[in-house]
Amino acid sequence: MGKLNLTYIDHDSESSTVGVRTVDLTAGNITAQLALQATLQTAIDGIANGALKTRSVLAETEELAATPPASGFVQRETKWLVSGVDSAGFSTTLEIPCADLALLPSGSGVLDISAGAGLAFKDALEAVWRSQQGNAVVVNTVIHVGRNI
Repeated sequence: MGKLNLTYIDHDSESSTVGVRTVDLTAGNITAQLALQATLQTAIDGIANGALKTRSVLAETEELAATPPASGFVQRETKWLVSGVDSAGFSTTLEIPCADLALLPSGSGVLDISAGAGLAFKDALEAVWRSQQGNAVVVNTVIHVGRNI
């Protein structure tokens, strides 16, 4: 399943996203499907007053059969806050839910990104992570945080 995500901002610059599942995009249908999505975006703009801030098109979304973890300690509110800086010096962050706190060194809330699972994560993220400006991001820290949502 593909997906079209449109993020709008309101008067207070608060954002909200509408996501519409689409067919998978392939070399054979991409032109026609992007035209249909542009028509949909125009139609949404005709019934909503928000300012379009972001448009993202996903070629494919794979729905996986997920069984909830058995451990009650696996909670979406337990997160890794990943901080990095892009090649132009701009700071950026992302959050990952359901942090495995067993990976924390004793007495610390900071994940070790110099070895093991932390280093594997750092290397994999740096291979794909880009800032809002489109620049490559280098991971600086990964810390445990608690969030309500």
